[in-house]
Amino acid sequence: MIETFKNYFVGYFDNQTQAFTYPQDFALIALNHKQIEENTFKVTQGYTYEPDPYRTSIIKVFEENNVIITKNYKETDDGLTYLDGCDTIFEWDGTQFHGKSCCETCYVNRDGRDTFLLTESFLSENHYRVIDRGYDVTTKEHVWGSFTHVNDGFFEFDRK
Repeated sequence: MIETFKNYFVGYFDNQTQAFTYPQDFALIALNHKQIEENTFKVTQGYTYEPDPYRTSIIKVFEENNVIITKNYKETDDGLTYLDGCDTIFEWDGTQFHGKSCCETCYVNRDGRDTFLLTESFLSENHYRVIDRGYDVTTKEHVWGSFTHVNDGFFEFDRK
């Protein structure tokens, strides 16, 4: 199962079709998942019109008890720092992987406000459907991430 996941995950994806169809709701974003070790990927995310990505991370992929777990790390001068509470758990449904945040403990301070990240995604051979949303840690109010109702707020990325 992990080999299928890695084959689906590696590569360059963008949401050009979606962004051109719904420009008021979705910016044109590119994702690049580059394998750097056997089960490790460097992941960049950015606007296609800007030269530098706005997010870079390292993701390590594991298979345990018939699920795929992606663990997130940030690069620092001292090496990699594990982002505790930011794992995503993927289950295989026979045609695609369905992933969800492991918990409500992936903390992100956004504009001075303490939030937690919830993510959900669907990964198939040539398509990656994902949504990230941030919620206030105290009130649970949705405060950042996708607010649109188009495609239920999911970004729709196609492999290029």
